[in-house]
Amino acid sequence: RLPPTSATMRGIYLSYEASGGARRKLVARLEDHVILPRLTDSDVLVQVRACALSWVDPKTFPLLHPGGGADQLPVGFEVSGTVAKVGAAVQRFAIGDSVAGCLPLDTKCPGCAEYCILPEYCLVHKPQRFCHVDCAATLSALAQAHSVSKFLNGVQPGTVALVFSGASVDNHVTIQMLLSMEVKVIACVSSSEEAMSLNQIQSPLLRMVDLSSTKSVVDVCLQETGGLGVGVVLDNGVAPSYAISDFIVESASLKRELEEDACSSANKHMATKYQIISCLATGGHWVTLQPDLQLDPPEAILMHLRGASLHFLFPGVWSLSGREQGVLLGALQDLMTTGLLPCAYETACLEDVPSAFAALSPFPLKRLVVTPAR
Repeated sequence: RLPPTSATMRGIYLSYEASGGARRKLVARLEDHVILPRLTDSDVLVQVRACALSWVDPKTFPLLHPGGGADQLPVGFEVSGTVAKVGAAVQRFAIGDSVAGCLPLDTKCPGCAEYCILPEYCLVHKPQRFCHVDCAATLSALAQAHSVSKFLNGVQPGTVALVFSGASVDNHVTIQMLLSMEVKVIACVSSSEEAMSLNQIQSPLLRMVDLSSTKSVVDVCLQETGGLGVGVVLDNGVAPSYAISDFIVESASLKRELEEDACSSANKHMATKYQIISCLATGGHWVTLQPDLQLDPPEAILMHLRGASLHFLFPGVWSLSGREQGVLLGALQDLMTTGLLPCAYETACLEDVPSAFAALSPFPLKRLVVTPAR
């Protein structure tokens, strides 16, 4: 039974909760009486069969909701399901179609719900070879792969790429895309479990580097390229090149925040800016996930001498940019019809989301997919 657009449903929202000092943390809550927004002429009402929970930097939300932000922030942006109702101007979809798509990050309607409303331009038809859970789990990774391919337009076959956190669900698909472009890949892992995950890729890697036992990834890159360096580096963030003990920090909350960031960098085996630049070849591309990356003058000079370029990777930009929405649709449709392996996943129900959300990682080996059906 399909609800009218004025009906209520269950959905997951984030709200801020005090966590000591001036810092606030986002906590996921299950709301039992969420009112669906009004369906406009260009909107599509989708009965959600699967919704992926992807980690989003908490610092992003205040920028998307200026002036203090909304009281509640939606959870879940990559969905797959069945069309329940269409607006008067919608032409590409009909009731009953199986679809998949990405909600814009500034949406007010959660994808992690029984129903959600998306603009027509955010949806594509679901390929038959993918089930709904496969689709939802892989959408974010496809958006990242599309972003990386845009940065590397013109890269020649045989170019060597260094990918940190190679076994994460997003980078797993990006590596498959790079291999399809005949790019040679050096993938970094930090455990035997991650190595086993990458071994599922049919095309062989140039080399797999276990950072837990490798002293210098720079030496590996120079060895594999005859001292020339790699043409592409995709990082997993950037480690600080300083120690907290080198500074006098009077604020206890600031010191705690810096220590947490340093601990996170060590756990994810991040490289420093100097190490990444040292890996780059002449004309190389550095693709970074570090949103607040700043190059000091000596580092900028090294990039200049290499003729290298720096790209900031933020896949959510495609759903926020009106000019690029059609490009993303075409890319998602093309990538989903290729032979890419879908992302590994674990499933959960709506009731499990509040506890599972707190444990989300930026680089998970398996995507958490919510199946909202009662």
